[in-house]
Amino acid sequence: MLTGRASIYILRTAFGLDWSERIRVIYAGDDVTDEDAMLALKGMAATFRIASSNIIKTSAERRLSSTDSVLAMLKWVERHFSRRKPRANSLTYKTARKARDTLHMQMSYHLPTKTSPKQSPPRSPDVISDKSSSGSESS
Repeated sequence: MLTGRASIYILRTAFGLDWSERIRVIYAGDDVTDEDAMLALKGMAATFRIASSNIIKTSAERRLSSTDSVLAMLKWVERHFSRRKPRANSLTYKTARKARDTLHMQMSYHLPTKTSPKQSPPRSPDVISDKSSSGSESS
């Protein structure tokens, strides 16, 4: 059940507690450990079991025969949604996009950029000379 809890945790962290009302999830898996996630996501995601045999018991809503079938399904989803126009005032779209961009930034690896040369630390007050105090004081 660890994979199932991890899936829910990731979705809540990335998209908020109401993720299931704001985004759509597709989960495809070919292993027994994926079954935990499919069970946890039941009714909240489109789940697919990748297996060439129909004998394998699954919690997934649908079956795909191979990883090639997964690619075909994802291409279909991409074509379907690329034809749709995003709603102009959709907070869901903006929030999901922001979360996706944030998640992408967190998962990306970038080489460190060249930084400016180190600046010397500021001098302590007892080392700094104040020209106004070097003259005579008037009372």
